Order: sequence, then structure tokens, then C-alpha cells
Amino acid sequence: MHSLRTEQVTVDGVKQMVLSSKLEERPSGLPARDYKLINGQYKIAIEEQVMVDAEELVIKKGKRNKYIDELTVEVNGVAFHANERSMSRMATRLATAEPDDLIDWKCIDGWVTVTEATLREALKLASVQATLIWRMKDEQSI
Repeated sequence: MHSLRTEQVTVDGVKQMVLSSKLEERPSGLPARDYKLINGQYKIAIEEQVMVDAEELVIKKGKRNKYIDELTVEVNGVAFHANERSMSRMATRLATAEPDDLIDWKCIDGWVTVTEATLREALKLASVQATLIWRMKDEQSI
């Protein structure tokens, strides 16, 4: 039986209530926030792709069973932990944030308050750096 739960999402720039079962989900199983209506299907909008990529990194890490060193990503003078655990936490927090929300985030220097845009930027950098480390480790294991 399909769930009758609805989510408030933005579809082609307009906020709407849509049945959860109709929405394309991110790898974590959570719905995204921004969608495009394509051929009658609710597809994740490109703006949400950063979170999708981060969640896929987390999933890949689990499948590869390789140890990733903990990274620090600095954005606008704020240091963020950028290991796979914190990336999934960032993705979860971003999923519930409104565009201008201030988000409390724990980093190496303690608790800081950041905007959603800064957190997205940090998440993007963390994803790129984690991918580079995996590639280097893969090349070393050949």
C-alpha cells in the first residue's frame, strides 16, 4: 500500500503539496526539496544534486569498505569536519532547511552558526575532496 503522506516541495519554482510516493527520492530515502516535473514525474532538480552526490559518496564508502581519513574543509573562515558521517548529517540538515535558514553546525572549533548556502558550499568541497582521496587510495591499491 502506498503512503498517503504528503511533502511540501518546490516544483518548477512553485511550492506544492505532493504525495511522497510520487517524488523521486535521494539515496538516503529522504525526499529532496526542489523538483522538476518531467513527463508527469517529479524528478530531483539540479540544485539538489549536491546532496544526492554526498549521499552516494556515503553509500559508495560502505560498499568499498575503505578507510577514509577525516578531512577538514574551511569555508568562509569556518572549519567543517568532512568525513562521510558528517556529510550525511549535512545532507539531512540541508534537506530540512529553508534557503535563508541559519543552521547550527558542530565543527572542529566548536558550534558555529552558518547559512544554508555556506553549508552547501562546504558539502560540495567535502564531496570533491573525499572523491580525490578515494581515487588516490584506489590507485595505491593496484
